[in-house]
Amino acid sequence: MEWQVIAVIAFVVMFAILFSGVPIAIGLGLLGAVGMWVLLGGGPALAFLGNHAFSTLTNFVWVAVPLFLLMAEIILFTGISSDLFDFVHKLLHRFPGSLSMSAIVSCAGFGALSGSSTATAATIGAVSIPEMQKRGYDNRLVAGSIAAGGGLGILIPPSLPLIIYGIITETNVGMLFMAGLLPGIIMAVLDAAYVGISCKKNPGRAPLIPEGVSRRDRILAARKVWPVVLLAFLVLGSIYLGWATVTEAAAVGAFGSLCIAMVYRKLNWGNLQQAMLGAVKTTSVVI
Repeated sequence: MEWQVIAVIAFVVMFAILFSGVPIAIGLGLLGAVGMWVLLGGGPALAFLGNHAFSTLTNFVWVAVPLFLLMAEIILFTGISSDLFDFVHKLLHRFPGSLSMSAIVSCAGFGALSGSSTATAATIGAVSIPEMQKRGYDNRLVAGSIAAGGGLGILIPPSLPLIIYGIITETNVGMLFMAGLLPGIIMAVLDAAYVGISCKKNPGRAPLIPEGVSRRDRILAARKVWPVVLLAFLVLGSIYLGWATVTEAAAVGAFGSLCIAMVYRKLNWGNLQQAMLGAVKTTSVVI
């Protein structure tokens, strides 16, 4: 049988499996195993699958995934996300659509602590969506700003998809992080600029409510976001400066988040247990 025919059959079967409701991981894994059995024969296929699965999952870089997720889970219960959003909004309050712009920029900032689009969108959305709806923002603008901002979580390091990509393709994860930082910042700026221009042309999408924000208010808000700057430096700075590998930086970030939770007086057994359980669940899904 020609390889073109096999490829067509594989694609048809793949879409049939996906549309049947079978979990993606199980469906693709089953398809790959059957395909290798057909092409290589039973014995060689089983040997290859076993060796490949073992060599992939025993890569030491995988340790960074649960550590970054644990860092993000701990940060969630400290309330830093609301402090970050409040600080960004105080900086951008004069612009049209300032709340949506603040949500996007806050997603970019929180993405540097979570590495997950879902966690970024859920965390910043929980803070910003009620505020935007209360101010009469257009629902499409509200949803769009969170969706666009959450998408930055997979690009701005530490990005879990970049870690997985690096492991699969045997690419240096630290270099991937460096490659994703600048495009992530550019995307955040362009998304925020689009919101500002769109709301300037259509004021009804985001009613502008004048707010007096003094320099003292901005300084006080800035003092509350020091954990974000500190963790970003501990994780990204240590990688870019060559002080630590990605896995070591993840461990430092997780330890730093624990210290911050202690400073915020939010570290207790209940919160820690919930954070560890959340990290284990997400890690299981990713792997």
